[in-house]
This record gives sequence, C-alpha cells and structure tokens, in this order.
Amino acid sequence: MDEQKDAQEAWLAGQLKSGDIGAFKAIYRAQFPLLFRFAYGIVRNKATAEEIAQETLTHLWEIRDSLTISFSLHSYLLKAVRNSCIDHLRHQEVVARHVRQEHKQLLLSEDNTAEFVLFSQLQDALQQALANLPEEYAEAFRLNRFQAKSYQEIAEQSGVSIRTVEYRISKAVGLLRQQLAQYLQDED
Repeated sequence: MDEQKDAQEAWLAGQLKSGDIGAFKAIYRAQFPLLFRFAYGIVRNKATAEEIAQETLTHLWEIRDSLTISFSLHSYLLKAVRNSCIDHLRHQEVVARHVRQEHKQLLLSEDNTAEFVLFSQLQDALQQALANLPEEYAEAFRLNRFQAKSYQEIAEQSGVSIRTVEYRISKAVGLLRQQLAQYLQDED
C-alpha cells in the first residue's frame, strides 16, 4: 500500500512541476489537514498553524518549476512546515524580548522622572528650610554636608570650638527634620 501511495505522490509531484492546477488541488486537500495538525503541535495556535500550512502549500505552487524532492513530497512539506514554525517561534521570542525591553525602559523612565521631580522638590524644600534656620546653624550644616568639611575644619574656619560646631549641626538637623517631615518616610 505504501508503494502505491509513494507512486501516487511521485506522480502528483511530477504533475505539479508541470503546472497542473488539478494536481496542486489534490496535494492541497490531502496534505493540508496533516500539515495543519503538525504545525499546531508546534506553535499551539490554530490561526498561526493554519497560516503556516497554507503558506507552505502556496509556496510549493510558487516554486513548482524549480522543485526538487529527493525523498517524498510529504516529508518535504513536513520539513518546510517545521522550519516555518521554528522561524515563527523565533520571531515571537524576538518580539516578546523587544516588548519586555520597551516596557522596562518605560518603567525606568517613569521611575526616573518621578524620582527626579521628588528630588527637585526636596532640594527646593531643603534650601527653603535652611533659609529659615539661624545663619550659624545653616552655615555649619552646609559646610559639613555639602562641602564635606570636618567639625575641626568648620571650627577653625568659624573661630569657634568643635563642641559649638557639633551643637549647631545637631540643632540644624533637628530643625530640618521638623520642617521636612513630609519628605521623611519610614521604609518599614
């Protein structure tokens, strides 16, 4: 029985090569259900499996003049469907990777924008709060926190004792905490 099937398939392939539309229709009717099921087993999507099976058979008609089948038409078509399915899955992975990357970039830019706005607001509030402090407290705080000067350096520059610098910075921090309470959040 297989020999008869192989002989019929070889005859249809020969007729197809000569441009016989009837042979193509016979091949299409016989092969489409098998190719569809095979593609569906790989891609797990009915519409995609149907499209791949149709495109494979359409391509078969388009290349009929140069068609060279060394084993069997059925095997040739299964291999073509398998390759199309693999191409489809690779393309889907590239698209999914691109979508994930775009989503990640969007989230990063949204997070960065929100953080930048919050940071700008905090900077403005800090400058306003420092302006409300007694000048000697604000100056000691600025020198220590913004210019990274030690208590010793601030004491020498200001002509006061280290204890006085410690007191001024401590008072500045306490007053700033009160004024900037809305920006202080417990992360517990």
